Formats: sequence, structure tokens, C-alpha cells
Amino acid sequence: MNCCFENGIFPTKWKIANVTLIPKEGKDTSLPSSYRPICLLSCWEKVLDKLITKRLVDFLENKRLISENQFGFRRKRSTIDALRKAIEFVKDMKVNNKIVAMISLDTKNAFNSASWSDIKMLLNKHYVPKHFFKIFGNFLQNRSVLLENEMEPWKYNVGVPQGSCAGPILWLLIANEALNKFGVDTEVKVQAFVDDFVVLIGSTAVYHFSQIGTSTLAKLEKWAEDFSLYFSHEKSKFTMFKHRKNITHIPTIKLLSKRIQYTKELKYLG
Repeated sequence: MNCCFENGIFPTKWKIANVTLIPKEGKDTSLPSSYRPICLLSCWEKVLDKLITKRLVDFLENKRLISENQFGFRRKRSTIDALRKAIEFVKDMKVNNKIVAMISLDTKNAFNSASWSDIKMLLNKHYVPKHFFKIFGNFLQNRSVLLENEMEPWKYNVGVPQGSCAGPILWLLIANEALNKFGVDTEVKVQAFVDDFVVLIGSTAVYHFSQIGTSTLAKLEKWAEDFSLYFSHEKSKFTMFKHRKNITHIPTIKLLSKRIQYTKELKYLG
């Protein structure tokens, strides 16, 4: 294992994933989209994968390179912490007589769409040690999957490897670029749990939300475009938290030039 790490080599045989297709409950089994692929990796792959991932996580956390507004796949952080921060924002705004808009964004097929070249670029951007960069570069080369009842594996070159320990952490590097677009703004908060983004906006007047909400989402749209990702307009929604008076006017908040659906109840990390 030390030899692999020191020389930046991740054995090709360990980069073959055996894929098992699990039918989704209640779906038409004649459709390919009705199955959930599960990638099974070798035990030795898991060992080396775990070792290099732990070292990368230690480096990123010690250097504080991951945004404080990212709550997924991080030590001592959970969905409870993400919910608590969102609730704290709403309470703080209410104390200051402000209304809050909460926008939930759905990232389409996020893990499977992550570009390997983008991941390598971000590793380089964060000045990870050369041996880290080399082994993760090798980790993201010549990967393949072997389907059930197939004799030969087929190669792929996009998406963080499913079933790997490193996959979620490498995705965090991409999500981090979105969170870093927003500085310290007491009235706008953007946070994420892995690929689930939520935007919280506080204002004294409802009509402010149309401009602030749309401009905030425009920054996230630009991030998605830069990393070849997409937000699902259909699954993205927003709700409002009143201060005292009932909200009589629902603002127009746009994503991808189309109005987002308003809902009285919003499911977040449920």
C-alpha cells in the first residue's frame, strides 16, 4: 500500500467495479431508468481507497479548504447541524423583523456528472502535495465497470467512482466552488449537504426577494455551467417564513429564466 501511495499508482485491476442492478420499487422494469446500479469494488481497492481518502480529508480539513457551509461527508457534521443552521438563520431574521425565503435546489445526477479534469484542476488549485495529486490522478484513469452477465468491462471517464470512499470527498471539491461564491452576507446564506443546496434570504419587504433571489441563483447557475452540471427546475422549490403579518404577495424567483414553484411546505434533508 505504501508503495502505491509513494509512487502514485492505483492498480488498474482494482479500478473495475462489478455492477448489480437493483429494481426501483413500483417502477416499470422494462425501462432502464427503473434500475439503480450498485457498484461493488474489490476489498483491496477499498483498503487503498480508504487510506488515500483519509489523508486527503486530513489535508483539506487542516487547511480549512472546505466551506463551513458544507455539512455532508464531514467529521462531526450531520443533517441535524445543517437543519440547525437553517433554523438559526430564520430565527435571527425574525428577531430583526425580516421575512425569509428558503430555496431548495436539486442538482441533476451530480455524482455521475463530475468531470475528472475539473477534479484534477481543483486538487491542483488547492496545492495538494504532489504525491496526493499523482495518486488521485491515477485513481481517475482507466476506470471501468463490469455488468452482470457481461464478459468484458466497459470504460467510463466521467463521474466520481460509485462505491468508493474518495468519490464523495472529490465531489465536495466541486460543490465547494459554489459555496465560495458567497462571502459574508448577513441577509443571504447558501449552504449544502453534499449536493443538496439551500438558499436562505432575509429581507424587510417581499418585493426584494425577486431581485435578490434571482441574482443569487444566477451565481449558482454560472457555477453549474462552469462544471457541466445542471439544476432541475422541476424539483427546485421555495417557501416563505413570515414575521408577523401574513404574506399576501408571492415573489417571482427565477432559476434558468423560469419561475420556481412556491410551496407552503418544503422538505429539506428528509
